Amino acid sequence: MSTALITPSPLRGAAAAPPSISELHRALIMSSLAVGETVIEGFSACGDVCRTLEGLRPLADFTESQKKLTVRSAALSPVRGAKSQVDCFTARVFRPRQDIYTPGAPLVVECGDSAATMRFLVPIYAVLGLPVRFTCSQRLAGRFADPYDKVLPALGARLTKCEDGFLLLGKLRPGRYLLPENIGSQFISGLLQALVLLVSPSVVRLSAPPESATYLELTRYIAARFGVYYTESRSSGKAEFSVKPQNYQGCIYKVGGDWTASSALLAAGAIAGDVHMRGLDATSAQGDRCISPLLLSMGARGKGGHLTAGRLQGTVFDASHSPDLVPALAAAACFAQGVTLITGTRRPTDGGDGKQAYLAAELAGLGGDIEVLPDGLRIVGRPSLPGGRADVASDHLVAMAAAAAASACRGSSELIGVESIKKSYPAFFEDYASLGGIAKLTD
Repeated sequence: MSTALITPSPLRGAAAAPPSISELHRALIMSSLAVGETVIEGFSACGDVCRTLEGLRPLADFTESQKKLTVRSAALSPVRGAKSQVDCFTARVFRPRQDIYTPGAPLVVECGDSAATMRFLVPIYAVLGLPVRFTCSQRLAGRFADPYDKVLPALGARLTKCEDGFLLLGKLRPGRYLLPENIGSQFISGLLQALVLLVSPSVVRLSAPPESATYLELTRYIAARFGVYYTESRSSGKAEFSVKPQNYQGCIYKVGGDWTASSALLAAGAIAGDVHMRGLDATSAQGDRCISPLLLSMGARGKGGHLTAGRLQGTVFDASHSPDLVPALAAAACFAQGVTLITGTRRPTDGGDGKQAYLAAELAGLGGDIEVLPDGLRIVGRPSLPGGRADVASDHLVAMAAAAAASACRGSSELIGVESIKKSYPAFFEDYASLGGIAKLTD
């Protein structure tokens, strides 16, 4: 387990934002199912993205060169009367690569600890009607099955627990589907990406307002870049999506900088530094771009991806649509004058209650004053924190937020388990050092 011993030092300077993981997951899936070639510019693989790419290898060929990934669907097989790749798509015939797939045996997708990979790819493979064994860590297996084992049978497929993960069998049918309120945005996004491959239209209705709705908007934005469109209507806050059969079209897709992964370093700039994360687009379809105006409203100075320290004030923030910003915001709130109230963190699809208790405990280990509420956090800011010790092995976002807070503490801090950061931002401590941060890493 890796440990970072951090000596307080304000972060100042510029660093390139890592490519957006949320965009990469979606672009990889759509390009793997597209007519023609796709070039993903600005590609860089981290833990979760690698899992999704490997999970798609039965469907596509990938060639990486100089931060570009070229993708061609390999799952299209000639059928009688089909004269082109487009005709194969019209017939909705997908066959996995024969060098990977053994007829009669399930494909194997190794998800490790990546919930995103499993949530995105389960509906994709269910629509294609391919038997798949999704292997995963015990930690992920313990929190993944519900509610998918209840939802999928009604749609024509089933997901059953097996020794090292889950076995997916069956094939999703076109039709009208009502999803329960505890279905997260990643599964919905995966389902929307998959249903366009069926031969007839489908309607997906949510029984409650969706969690993380901004991520559904991101899915729709990227689908449009690949030539696929679906309509959304709302009634009493509930969403209904109409999906017609369409073909993804290969394209050149440039990945934007990741606002989520950059949020901790931006918070460090707002607390006591001057940080410019290059490559962040203030007009991005990523919902987590709101971290910049949020920190500015608290008293930071600057704009977009360039934030400078100011006299921070407490705030109220509903995190229901941007839950991944909670760690960075909480770190900044520890140094803000007054009280910060973060609501909307109760999320049955990802163990939200436990996540917030974990975040609170680790920031408290550095001296933060945080109370866990039934649906959020209450943080009383202090002029400075003493520093201390935090075990950040279980969450990459908590690890980065703790490193941001530690840069502004009075004393040194020991962060245990910082290898978790590789899940989303492998170069984090390189950029941390380039900005003037002092972190001694040991194994």
